[in-house]
Amino acid sequence: MATSLLISFTYSWATLPALAAMVGVYIGGVYGGSRSAILLNIPGAPAAVATALEGYPLARKGLAGQAIGVTVIQSVLGGFIGTLILRRVTARMPPPLLVMVMVCSPEVPLFSTV
Repeated sequence: MATSLLISFTYSWATLPALAAMVGVYIGGVYGGSRSAILLNIPGAPAAVATALEGYPLARKGLAGQAIGVTVIQSVLGGFIGTLILRRVTARMPPPLLVMVMVCSPEVPLFSTV
């Protein structure tokens, strides 16, 4: 939801800073949902449901700090690995396909591969 609210502020920005801000807000929201999932057993984001199932029992045993630490490490590693994979995939795309993906709607690249 925060990302959708941020879009209206980024209309006048350059493309790269606007996308960086939206990605940062999205990642912060997804990670922030893990805190309430671990401490209160209330997932703050849909991605934190599994964290609630495993983190809350650890918090009840007195290991909330360790559960939050594991969440931080896994979020950083997952973000880093995802960024590397995305970079490799887009670097190997032929330039015409890359332009079509960036310019057209999401359905066009899908139907062009059929």
